[in-house]
Amino acid sequence: MKNSSIIFLFLTLVITGWNCGDGASSTAKAPANGAILQGKIVDAGDMKMFLDEWHFDNTTNVLGYTDIKADGSFELPLDKGLQMGIYRMRIGAKKAFLAFDGSEKNIEINGDLTSFDQFGFEVKGANSAYQFMAQVKKAVADPSDLQSIKTSAESAANPIVGAYMAMAFYRGNEDLLSSYKEINAKLQRTNKDSKYSKDFNQFIASIEQQIAVRKANASLAVGQVAPDINLPSPNGKNYKLSDLKGKVVLLDFWASWCGPCRKSNPHVVETYKKYKEKGFTVFSVSLDGIHPRMIPNLGNDQTKIDAQLESAKKKWMAAIERDQLLWETHVSDLKHWNSPVAKMYNVKGIPNTYLIDREGKIAKAGINPLSPTFDLETEIKKLL
Repeated sequence: MKNSSIIFLFLTLVITGWNCGDGASSTAKAPANGAILQGKIVDAGDMKMFLDEWHFDNTTNVLGYTDIKADGSFELPLDKGLQMGIYRMRIGAKKAFLAFDGSEKNIEINGDLTSFDQFGFEVKGANSAYQFMAQVKKAVADPSDLQSIKTSAESAANPIVGAYMAMAFYRGNEDLLSSYKEINAKLQRTNKDSKYSKDFNQFIASIEQQIAVRKANASLAVGQVAPDINLPSPNGKNYKLSDLKGKVVLLDFWASWCGPCRKSNPHVVETYKKYKEKGFTVFSVSLDGIHPRMIPNLGNDQTKIDAQLESAKKKWMAAIERDQLLWETHVSDLKHWNSPVAKMYNVKGIPNTYLIDREGKIAKAGINPLSPTFDLETEIKKLL
């Protein structure tokens, strides 16, 4: 999710001069079942003021606008009232953000246009706006105080403000995932069907994915024990990568449909023949199967799915025979790019190989056997 608007918002609040009172001293009354935004912005005479609903993905929805009078005074009736959320006021090029909890009826804003985009104005009748300002300002002043920020986000009376605080200041911290989820649970209870809750759900999913990728990358670092693989061969016998401990192993991700893979196979075969008696072998993981783009076309027709899988298996077996891949450790789950093993090894293109030492630890990661900058034979001899 893009956070440019979030960064703009909380940096803007650093220099705020925003104050908020408990009640409004407005003169105009709010519409029945609605709300009214009014006040006076000096030097904004004869301009227009817009009020937008602002969302976490930086999309907005214009709720209304009004003409500002010559003396800077304005009134913006909102017949449908306000919902819990974050809002943006615009006057010309100047913008300011507010948080409302939906209970506001009479909101008064007084200030001047010069410092409007720096929140140099006073707000009355919107306690949620005051709390929002106070929490963000404190977090900006000391972003390293995560415990204080966490407490503030989790205890926010307005759960949308709590979600905002987490998005802006947790910075994807893995240790705060439980806090993300606690805030989300609160948001789902109060605003389940809102765009805010849906966007925050997506945001958490992206954080969880980033955490998973970081963990996967850490597990694939040189010197780490290679994550185990246990998959069936063409004849149905399962082979485990860990069973090859004691040998130097080339873990090779390939497929019958991959031209560069087939081109590299003769080089791998030649290397295997040369060093197999000295303790070198190959563990081949095929990404044959049904391409993810084709799966929707098959629907739930198991007969068609089985036929496609059988066809993919035959192509895999034919490629093994044609390329004379002599080792017996050929495995595949026939899930193409959806293979969990490929994802576990962060395989985004093939051929992709890992060189594993006799202790089962990764010695070289994510390499292409035919790369001009990588000498497979030299690396194998180092490990043997």
